[in-house]
Amino acid sequence: MPGEGALIPAGRHGDGPTKIKRKGLSLRTREVYRRDWSRFAAWCQTNRLQVLPCRPETLIRYLDERAAQSPRTVLYRELIVICRTHRAEGERSPRQYPLVRKWLRNYRDDAGLSVPAAAAIQAAHVVAMAARLHQASQSTDASPKGQRKRLAAIRDRALILVGKGAQMRRLDIRRLTMGDVALTTAGLEVTLRRSKVLGGLTVATLARKKPASQCPVDAWQAWAAAAPAEPDAPAFRVLGAAGAREKAIGPTDICIVIKRAIHAVGVDPTPYNDESLAAV
Repeated sequence: MPGEGALIPAGRHGDGPTKIKRKGLSLRTREVYRRDWSRFAAWCQTNRLQVLPCRPETLIRYLDERAAQSPRTVLYRELIVICRTHRAEGERSPRQYPLVRKWLRNYRDDAGLSVPAAAAIQAAHVVAMAARLHQASQSTDASPKGQRKRLAAIRDRALILVGKGAQMRRLDIRRLTMGDVALTTAGLEVTLRRSKVLGGLTVATLARKKPASQCPVDAWQAWAAAAPAEPDAPAFRVLGAAGAREKAIGPTDICIVIKRAIHAVGVDPTPYNDESLAAV
């Protein structure tokens, strides 16, 4: 599950002024948390159920509906936001109720649970996404915000082109290190450390492409130059105010990168998630 922080995404009924107590959260993360809480509050109001404190039966009904619509990472994040909001408002966390704990155990153990499969990103969409990100990476805005956006565009283009070319799942992306990507005369050799069930150690070779905006080799070189790191450092890392941090990008951020990039080219991001680069 994503890390929990001391946060208040919204007021008691989702319509009050917002306040985030934990320092270091980006504006994007705060906005995601606000949307999560607002979604739950609106659902409760629509169904004429108490928002805060919510009854365990209310939360289970909500989670049942969301489980059929969202990937597990999103569901767990929403649960954290709901529970932390209760605690911040002086209420008991709904997760402490035995009914909710039982639901979570069943949810984790239910291999046949209906969870929407990731939609595959079409080649034409990858071309459009890479071109837009490449354009953004050429920005000359020297402000701190402009430089951060430029670095994010460089990272996101590399993640999408290398990830799609090597058909990388979210765990592949998180486990990949700088040393796992090697430049060769043929292009890039990407070593994926997968489980034995998925083939174990796998090497994917990515060839150079033209134009440069569509080339995974060019994208990787640009990212490696913009955010250099030791060979054992995560290949794709979280971005902070001072640049790339040492922490590997998480499933939620991978999902956001993909959804944001595909939305920017006019495509509905709803069916896409952090497994879309590997989907066929």
